[in-house]
Amino acid sequence: MSTELEVRARLSLRDFTLDVDERIPVHGVTGVFGESGSGKTTLLRILAGLEDRAAARIALSGEIWQDEGRFVPPHRRGTGFVFQEAALFPHLDVRANLLYGRQRQRGRVRVAALDFDQVVETLELAPLMARGTAALSGGERQRVALGRCLLSNPRLLLLDEPMSALGRRHRRALLPYLRAAIGLVQAPAVYVSHSVGELRKLADRVLLLDAGQVTARGGLDLLPGFEEIGLTVDLCKTEADRAIFDGGWIRGAGQGLRPGMRLSLRFAADRALIVPGAAEGALAQLGLRCVV
Repeated sequence: MSTELEVRARLSLRDFTLDVDERIPVHGVTGVFGESGSGKTTLLRILAGLEDRAAARIALSGEIWQDEGRFVPPHRRGTGFVFQEAALFPHLDVRANLLYGRQRQRGRVRVAALDFDQVVETLELAPLMARGTAALSGGERQRVALGRCLLSNPRLLLLDEPMSALGRRHRRALLPYLRAAIGLVQAPAVYVSHSVGELRKLADRVLLLDAGQVTARGGLDLLPGFEEIGLTVDLCKTEADRAIFDGGWIRGAGQGLRPGMRLSLRFAADRALIVPGAAEGALAQLGLRCVV
């Protein structure tokens, strides 16, 4: 019996053609990375059965969802889809939105259905249960959307840039919930993003997509490294809690530093802030004086 997600698909749109032929492991998280317009969302829509115009063969662990003579509709594939926007039902409160996910799993044969309370606890939704969706922040809405998706007991989890509509602070806050949610459901996940940082934290392997074609597949080392900043500095002097170099300082860098040492520093770009004046706050670990 096959233990792969098989996807052979071709779809021509007005000025774009998606043409892929891949076999994806049915365990862990497969990240799909590419710039806007590369075909990432179209690929997910084909997997979910939302693009019936595609010439495709889709099979999960040997079960054919789509080929020349068969098309299983979206609601029978058992996919859980989390979109860029939460797409919650505005007339229902949080509890009712979650219960809708539970209703979708009825009649679906899977051994390990998730417990409602377990999902609520994992995503920390208990304080939100009676709220209407209009009273939720962007991050809270996506947590509810994740919970609704998990409670549908998906056989395949599809996530289409679920953090792209959020600000930096909300993205950082949502990331641990995403990791927990993916770990909770016993199903493979395909995670679409154009954020290297997200994929490095969430994915086990990646497909690189460009202009509708898979250009590479493999480990996370395929991802570009443009979200890291590196610099080499020579220490001038040390103080009680800081090491000083020409143009800045490092706090809490460890013992054994002394003047004259050369250090190579690397840090994630999304950890950097531009602050007018001197960045001497207690939370700052590295300060760089510069002109922007």
